[in-house]
Amino acid sequence: MFSDFSSDFGRPSSGGSESPAVLEWSDELEAEIRQVFKGKFDSLVVAFRTFDKDKDGKVSREEMKQGLVNLKLPLSLAQINAIVKRADADGSGEVDYTEFKDMFATGLKAEQKRAEQLEAAKKVKQDEEKKKKIL
Repeated sequence: MFSDFSSDFGRPSSGGSESPAVLEWSDELEAEIRQVFKGKFDSLVVAFRTFDKDKDGKVSREEMKQGLVNLKLPLSLAQINAIVKRADADGSGEVDYTEFKDMFATGLKAEQKRAEQLEAAKKVKQDEEKKKKIL
């Protein structure tokens, strides 16, 4: 499935532009990464420990980049940065195990939790937009 995404890397975007068409992020790409993790690692703990090279209990942006490169995932730097940003719930710039698990866990419970988080984020955005209209 990654071949579906990687086949567009480096191609000009539609409309004849010379800039490469790079898919920055999508739910499908996130799901694909989860499936690769599920196939490559016995557990998310093992995956996290593999990524956490300096064993400080956090995965830095550089560790995430190197871990994904080592898995031969065809991701751009923008996509890797998006992964860290999406996973980094506390805004520290690094991903701890709980954040890693929340991002990459598979199964019904994980999907429900992500759906709840998405709904909460949408509500916050709608509330912010309402406040802007009032002002």
